[in-house]
Amino acid sequence: MSLVLLPALLCDVELYSLQIAAIADLAGPLVLTAAEADLAKFAQRVLERAPARFALAGTSAGGNLALEVLAAAPSRVIGLWLTGVNPGAHADPSGARRLSERVRAGNSTPSSRSWRRAASTPLARGRQT
Repeated sequence: MSLVLLPALLCDVELYSLQIAAIADLAGPLVLTAAEADLAKFAQRVLERAPARFALAGTSAGGNLALEVLAAAPSRVIGLWLTGVNPGAHADPSGARRLSERVRAGNSTPSSRSWRRAASTPLARGRQT
């Protein structure tokens, strides 16, 4: 089975490194990072790079993108997993713009290490404590 992973903004394959290792014998992961500001355009890029049929997972903004991919090609997506997704308009558009400006100016660092730690807790790995 193929699994397309769409990480949160400012994150990359590192966000899913523990999960990729844990499912290596079950799925062939493909991590795609955002390269388009427009969700519909990026969804098309995901579909261009993804296999004919695939499971899809998205985190935060990657989850919003996953929903867009699903809407564009529902027959290609065989499963969907979302986490930290808040689809729809941003609750604080001016705050989102400020964050975007900081990132573009190089004043923000990826937070994938802290998110990776949170995603690697026993509960996040599907184990009960």
